[in-house]
Amino acid sequence: MPEPLDYRNPKHMAEGTEPARSAPRRPQAVVPAEFDHLLTATEDHAAARAIEAELHRQLIVVFRSEPDDLVGRVTRLHVRQADREAASQIAAQIFARRQRIRSFPRPQIPPNLPGEPDGRIGW
Repeated sequence: MPEPLDYRNPKHMAEGTEPARSAPRRPQAVVPAEFDHLLTATEDHAAARAIEAELHRQLIVVFRSEPDDLVGRVTRLHVRQADREAASQIAAQIFARRQRIRSFPRPQIPPNLPGEPDGRIGW
């Protein structure tokens, strides 16, 4: 009679085996010395990308740093001291625009159509 294969299963620890260890965390990127002003540190990644794109359009050099964390990642944008005023105004405008858009009331989702238990039409 054949014997069952002994597959490695993370939920079932066989005797004498060690639990798997997670990979060591990589160090965060070093911010270059020329980028001495922290423009923003935000969890709103879309806003950070929008600010970064607008700064590039205005020919302002920006350095972006992100941690490797999967949850609660804070994106930091650094600029040069000479560009601090212009970059701060651009970031404030983008954050205000995003806040105004978020303040709009969300439309009510219509209920499912009669006879359609999951709301899909024609399927």
